[in-house]
Amino acid sequence: MSERKNIPQSVFYITASVMFLCISALAVFGSIEVKRSADAIEMYYAEMYTYQQEMQAQAALGGEMAGEVLAYVAARALEDAEVLSPTDANEIAGEALQNISQRSERWGKIARAVNDAYLREMRLQ
Repeated sequence: MSERKNIPQSVFYITASVMFLCISALAVFGSIEVKRSADAIEMYYAEMYTYQQEMQAQAALGGEMAGEVLAYVAARALEDAEVLSPTDANEIAGEALQNISQRSERWGKIARAVNDAYLREMRLQ
């Protein structure tokens, strides 16, 4: 009769052991998944930081290019208004063209073509 009393108690202990093993396994796998998620988030933020740095560099380059174009246009406009001498305007325009070419070869070609067209137009007048 005492064996019958021990059987339900043994089943209880076995069931409890299996339950705690399952809980432990879930905790281990859960922590592994949390680690993977944390790594993925960290990698995402690193990529976003890299993209942000690239965008800032491109914006800075665009600002510098705009400044050079503005210097060129201002020099030519002041030359037309006879505020700057043609020599000074050509010097400023040349520096602006050189700076544009250093930053971008394509934009440098375009800027030189515009400058050549402007100079041809000035000779015709």
